[in-house]
Amino acid sequence: MLDRELADAAHRRRLAPEERRKKIVEAAERVFAERGFTGTSMDEVARLAGVTKPVLYDHFESKAALFFAAAEGARDELLARGKAAALAGDLEARFRAGIEAFFLFVEERPTGARLLFVVPKSDPVAAEAAAIVQRQARETIAARFSPLLRGRKPWQKDLAALHFQKGLHALAEWWLDNPTIPRRDLVDAAFSLSWHGFGPRE
Repeated sequence: MLDRELADAAHRRRLAPEERRKKIVEAAERVFAERGFTGTSMDEVARLAGVTKPVLYDHFESKAALFFAAAEGARDELLARGKAAALAGDLEARFRAGIEAFFLFVEERPTGARLLFVVPKSDPVAAEAAAIVQRQARETIAARFSPLLRGRKPWQKDLAALHFQKGLHALAEWWLDNPTIPRRDLVDAAFSLSWHGFGPRE
C-alpha cells in the first residue's frame, strides 16, 4: 500500500504543470457533467484528477474558475470541429456539415457536451462565466453563417443564431437520453428543422 502511495506521489511530481492542469480540467468536465455545478465538489475533482486539494487551488482559485476553464475547453473543441466542417461544399453543404460536426462531438464527447448544457444558477460568477461561453459561441455561429443571413437586421441575425444554438442543445440533450436513434437520422431532422430558418430567402 505504501509502495503504491509513493509511486503515485512520484508520478504526480513528474507531471508538468500544463499536464496536471489538463488532468484537472478533464476531471472537472466529468464531474460537472454528471453532477451539475452545485453537486460538484472540489474534493471530488481533486481526487479524480489525482492531485491534492491545495494543488487544485494552485491552478484554479475557485470552483467557478474551474467551471469556466472546463466549459471554454469544450466549447473551443466544438467550434474547431465546426470550423473544419465549414470548409466543404456550398452554403447548404457547409450548414449540414456543421450540424454533423456538432452531433459527432456529442457522440464522441458526451461529458463535454453535457458540460455545455450546465447552467450554474446557484453561483453568480459561474453563471456569468457560462453566459460568456455561450455568447461567444453564438457570435461565432452568427459570423460563420453570415452569408445565409444577408439582408437580415442585426437582431434577426442574433435571434437566428440563438434559435440554432438552443435548438441543437435541446436535441443533443434529448439524444443523450435516447441514444438508440442513429446520428445520421438526427442530423437529417436537425438540418430539416434549421435550414428553413437559416436558408436563403427566395
